Amino acid sequence: MTVPATSFVQGLNALQFQESNTYSTKFEWTLYMDQGAIPDESTSSLTHDSYGNITSITDALGNTTSFWYDSYHIYLTSVTDALDRTITATYDFNLGLLTSITDAEDHTSSFQYDLLGRITKKINPDLSEKEAIYDDQNNCVTIYDEMDHKKICYYDGIGRLIKVELYLSPTIYFTETYTYNHQDKVKTVTDPGGHTYTYEHDSKGRKTKVVNPDSSFRQIQYNDISNTVTILDENQHKTEHHYNWVGNLLWVREYTDATNYYLTQYAYDSLGRITSVTDANGNTTFYEYDSLFGATQIIYPDSTTETFSYDATGNLLQKADANGITLFTYDSVRQLTSVQYPDQSTVTFEYDSNGNRTSMTDPAGTTSYTYDSMDRLLSETRTIKGTPYTVSYTYDAASRIVSVTYPDQSVITYEYDALNRLTNIPGYAEFTYTTDSLLADMTFGNGTTTSFQYDNCHRPITIQAFRNGVDLLIMNYQYDPVGNITQLEYSRRTHDQQWVQSVETFQYDWLDRLVSAQGDYGSILYSYDPMGNRLSKNGLAYTYSNMNELLSISSGTTFTYDEKGNTVTKNDGINAWSYAYDTRNLLEQVVKDQQVVGEYVYDGNGIRIQKTEWIDSLEYYQTTIYVYSGLSVIYEKNLDTGQEATYVYGPTGRIAKKVNELIDYYHTDHLGSTRLVTAESGTVVTDAAYNPFGEPITEQEERYLYSGKERDSSTGLYYYGARYYDPQLGRFMTRDFLAGTPANPQTLNRYAYCGNNPLNYTDPLGLWFEPEIEEEPEKTEEVEEPNDPEDTTMVIELEDGTLLTIDASGQSGNVLVGYGYITNPSGHPRFQVVFVVILFDDEGSIESKGIWDENEMNPNMSKEETDAFVRDMLKVVGTENAQDLVNAIDAFREKAFELSDANVGKAIAEGAATGVAAGAAGGPFGAAAGAVIGAIAGVAQALGAVCERDKWHEIENFLSDLIGSPLIPKPT
Repeated sequence: MTVPATSFVQGLNALQFQESNTYSTKFEWTLYMDQGAIPDESTSSLTHDSYGNITSITDALGNTTSFWYDSYHIYLTSVTDALDRTITATYDFNLGLLTSITDAEDHTSSFQYDLLGRITKKINPDLSEKEAIYDDQNNCVTIYDEMDHKKICYYDGIGRLIKVELYLSPTIYFTETYTYNHQDKVKTVTDPGGHTYTYEHDSKGRKTKVVNPDSSFRQIQYNDISNTVTILDENQHKTEHHYNWVGNLLWVREYTDATNYYLTQYAYDSLGRITSVTDANGNTTFYEYDSLFGATQIIYPDSTTETFSYDATGNLLQKADANGITLFTYDSVRQLTSVQYPDQSTVTFEYDSNGNRTSMTDPAGTTSYTYDSMDRLLSETRTIKGTPYTVSYTYDAASRIVSVTYPDQSVITYEYDALNRLTNIPGYAEFTYTTDSLLADMTFGNGTTTSFQYDNCHRPITIQAFRNGVDLLIMNYQYDPVGNITQLEYSRRTHDQQWVQSVETFQYDWLDRLVSAQGDYGSILYSYDPMGNRLSKNGLAYTYSNMNELLSISSGTTFTYDEKGNTVTKNDGINAWSYAYDTRNLLEQVVKDQQVVGEYVYDGNGIRIQKTEWIDSLEYYQTTIYVYSGLSVIYEKNLDTGQEATYVYGPTGRIAKKVNELIDYYHTDHLGSTRLVTAESGTVVTDAAYNPFGEPITEQEERYLYSGKERDSSTGLYYYGARYYDPQLGRFMTRDFLAGTPANPQTLNRYAYCGNNPLNYTDPLGLWFEPEIEEEPEKTEEVEEPNDPEDTTMVIELEDGTLLTIDASGQSGNVLVGYGYITNPSGHPRFQVVFVVILFDDEGSIESKGIWDENEMNPNMSKEETDAFVRDMLKVVGTENAQDLVNAIDAFREKAFELSDANVGKAIAEGAATGVAAGAAGGPFGAAAGAVIGAIAGVAQALGAVCERDKWHEIENFLSDLIGSPLIPKPT
């Protein structure tokens, strides 16, 4: 049946505009959890008009969202949430299509369509436009962005994307092509440089082999009898994943040679939630649940605990740990409004009508934010020690930043080409690119040029800096088949104009952990325990607690920790260090031999905004304040001397600093580590070399060094944003906030740096090390503590009130999400995504394309890119998966009619548990998908008790149409 394209979709306690021609019947129900089975009371009530339209939804806390319709009672025309914020919509009644949406700040976006109902133009609130032109004869679509840049997408006869052409000026700049096998799976992808990736699949459509452009390959083997998946990387090193019959990961074997392995094990409750993790050293962490909203207690191997409590809608209200009790409060639309820490310090937040944060007040001061009609950040003003510091932005029609005004009123401007690549920062650097859009050359304002060459897999093989024909830096790389660096030829001109050459070689174990390094620093041998703790370095032995805390080194160095796992003392027999932390586990003070050498202040986001450190050479304390653009320091001020410094960033990270009108330029390696700094004259003023874990071989005045992070000279620690890193130990000083990814047990060590592979990975925020695991075939539950509301996660609310929290950084496999506009009271009232169902397909991964709440959207994706990605993902899942889902729901349908109204709550709970099994067993679903399917099935049971049978035929048809129609070719 066909009705207007903006029909409601009822799913996961959310209403949405659905961009399809699929009919969805609207139902009324009240969810009530039997207190005998589920401790939390969670009630959602709905009201309807006489036409069956939902007119209001009231959540368990009494917050109401109201809905209004046109005079024909067909189209939703406005939504008002519990904060009295309203969005409105208009329609083309002939086509049944949405023509405009006006948000709560009175900003309007409008849409135009052709006679076939295909969108042809989107007009943004600032009147910029995006346009699509359809060529049915050639089966292609030409897309013009707001800057009139052109892209053409070509499709084959069954709607699969086969070619993408991107244009610079009137000519084609590059082309990407795709081929498919008989199963509709991508067979080859050829990039603009002519490099081809080839994919093989088994009879079930599962990826079995990936051949890279350099002919290296990795394999995935499936044993459907034992339910075990074996992954062989390009070095033919093996990892095995074993699942139970409902798709939960039970154990991982990480092979250290052909026969020996490390074993990590997981256990689950009947709802598929992780109840224990036993690491490869035999230490077990337990998770307890008295709520549908998340773990209520975590018991660690050292018997320390953390407890959590939630409100009736799943908001985290309280967290209790060794530091004390942290309290969270929310407004009526579940936006975080305050956090009170155990020391009674409080951070508060305010928002505008579109949900953008407008202010943050914390013990260090205040921060205010302003936005334009496109919800783009216009300015951020941070008050530090009573002085306001403002960073402001301007944008072009394509929402690219074209200028940034710094607190000292200096202005940095940015220029781009038609492919949205940064080409010029006037006065600082110009950039050119390869056909594959990799950085080719970077010419600095002092006439120095850095050029880059790559292999067929896009890995840098040469980085060379020169000026006037004279080489300043040459770095040549060699790799093993997996991509580990095995040799680095490093030549550089030193600050005293000497030409120095060296060769470094590296070896790795089967887990890609660095085990040997040879270079100017001598020969270094490393060994590790199963959890990635360093056991030895050149004969020195290291010992650890069952929490992976480093206790001692055989050289005589000892360490102690607090109950939160923060390093509090270090004594090497020569110097005695002590470290103090706030209740957020952020380092506040460092004392060396009874003298304070460092003190630090953080804002409400946990970002360091002030540092006071002891300068040995000057024998006095120096205080510096920091101002950021995003997470990058762009402005510093020495409060003792008044000296200001500004920093400029490009494709390689930090490229320049300006002090007293003098500009220095950074020349970095593949990790972003500073290797040279040149002055305006082109003279080398700093040259740096490091041991493999980032310790400078010689002391440096330059502070921004290894991986571009600031090194505090008084402590020798690098500041990584969330934590501090000790390069001597090759590990962090405190535990990671995240607990790791089950499919990759090396990430479960919350102190280890980059999986002990520091030459190939970085940890940009000090939060997680996440190597690519493209071949991971199934989604597995994320092992992590309940997230504070400030964390960047996807939170999916199930029908029974359960909050399924997924950290996008740990995902593998494509995630299918519903697409539309959230109108439920727990969501943002603006243009958003709605999570309808999660499926996992082995064609790719979204770990670099997380779909977030509006306030925490992936900064690497624009709003339009996010919307397009979600829309595409909604429409590309094959009918096999769709049928599995429909079958899973159908399996519960008949049983539903045997239930009475009194059994509704029980039916939902049982359905969620049983649905994990039925959903996962029926197709390639992971545990999260099974939980969602189970929740839908549970509601099917509940509705079966109060609704007529024929209405479930309509729901069944809707789900089949929604998921089974490959209307848009699969993105790669």
